[in-house]
Amino acid sequence: METETVKGKAEKTIGHAEGVAGDLTGDRNLEAEGAKDQVKGEFHETVGAIKQAGKDIAAGVKHGTEAAKDDV
Repeated sequence: METETVKGKAEKTIGHAEGVAGDLTGDRNLEAEGAKDQVKGEFHETVGAIKQAGKDIAAGVKHGTEAAKDDV
């Protein structure tokens, strides 16, 4: 798993906790901070998924070119 994805999951979890805490205490700033952290977490998860897809594609291309060499 890409480290960016892990970072995103952690930020989303923290953001959710902040949002719940803000809701329970009536602290609108904490709720907003939680929402912001959840969005940042989503962003980092997406970046991680894109990075992983790039690595997977590169590995597939490498495998494909090696397989093509074997066919020659």
